[in-house]
Amino acid sequence: FAKSGLTTTILSSGNVSYGNVGYTPGASAAIREHPVLVSDATISRQFRAAVTAPTAVAWQQAIAALSASVAVATRERPADARTLLGTLGRTYPTSTGSRLSDTLDALTALPWVGSSTLSDTIALKPVEATITAKPEAASRITQAKELLAAETSVGTFSSVLVDPPLLTGPHRLDLLATLSSGWIGNSAGWKSAYAHYLKASTTITQSVTIVESSSIIQPSDKISLPVTVRNDLNFPVAEIVRVHSPSGILHVVENRVPLTVEANSQAGARVAVQSVANGDVVLEVSLSTVSGQPI
Repeated sequence: FAKSGLTTTILSSGNVSYGNVGYTPGASAAIREHPVLVSDATISRQFRAAVTAPTAVAWQQAIAALSASVAVATRERPADARTLLGTLGRTYPTSTGSRLSDTLDALTALPWVGSSTLSDTIALKPVEATITAKPEAASRITQAKELLAAETSVGTFSSVLVDPPLLTGPHRLDLLATLSSGWIGNSAGWKSAYAHYLKASTTITQSVTIVESSSIIQPSDKISLPVTVRNDLNFPVAEIVRVHSPSGILHVVENRVPLTVEANSQAGARVAVQSVANGDVVLEVSLSTVSGQPI
C-alpha cells in the first residue's frame, strides 16, 4: 500500500496483533511505521447487524449487543478514552432499508460514547501492531496471479494506442472488481468473472492484426507492397509495420513504415521493396508499437 502512495490503510482487527496488550486498543495503529486504522471486528459485525436489521425488534436486539460491546471496552480502562472504528462493509445498502441514522443516534445517546471524525482518529498516537496472516487458498492465489498477468499484458499492449489510459483505466477497474472480496461465498459468480476477465484481456491483445493477403506478382523491379492492418478497438492505434524478406531475391527498401488506424477500421501501409532476381518469396510481416514493443 505504501508503495502505491496510500498513506493510511484500514484493516480488520482479525488481521492485526498487538502482542500482550490486555485491553481493546484504539483504532489508530502503526505497522512497520505505516499508519493503519483498525476496524474492530466485533463492533463492526454488530454495527452492521443494527444498520441492516429487517425489523424494529431485530434492530433493538442488535443495538443492545452493540452497546454492551462498547461498554465492555470502556470498562477495560475507564480513565483511558479510546476511539474505536466500526465499518459497514462493501455490501452496505445505500438506498432503502437502512437504519444507519437510528443506529448512530442510539450510540451517541449512550453516556460512555462520543463521536469522532476519521481525520481526528488518524491523528491519534498509534499503537504498535503486526499483521496476522490469513492465507488465501492456493487455487485463488494462482487465479489472482493469472488475472494480474493478463492485466500486465493489456498494459504492455496498450502502448499501441494513441491514448493508452482510455483502455487501461476501465480494464484496471474491471480487474479490481474481479478481485473484489464480494465474490467470497459466490463461487459460481467468481468463476464467471474470472473467466470473463481473462477472455476480455485476450480479446484486447488480439484486436490489432494484419489482414492476410493473397500472392502478389511483381511486374517491375520496384513496387510498393500493400499491407492492411485491422483495428477492432474503439480507439485509434499507431503502430510500425515491418516487412522481412528471408531471401536475397527481394530487398526491403524501407523496413519501418508508421501507420495510424482509426477505431474499428482498417488502414493500409505501403512498403517499398525491390526485386534482385526472379523467384517466389514468402515475406514476414510484423507489427510493433512506436516504442518498439511487438504486437
